Amino acid sequence: MDWLPLSKLCIGTPYSAEYLSLLARRHKLTARKVDNVWYSTISALETYMRTQGLKLEKQAPAEEFQTLSQLA
Repeated sequence: MDWLPLSKLCIGTPYSAEYLSLLARRHKLTARKVDNVWYSTISALETYMRTQGLKLEKQAPAEEFQTLSQLA
């Protein structure tokens, strides 16, 4: 079980890190606070999202992202 900072965990979800920290403070998301940074797990986030009727989107591999120069 990997504990990730909420700023990383929110990527690919409809939630911001701030909203996830609110859920953690309200005990709706299993999380821990270490040195003023909230951490949680992918499985805890998936559990919360299932209760909301949502699915976690898989992140695209880095090679699928395009740079701004590629888009021009």
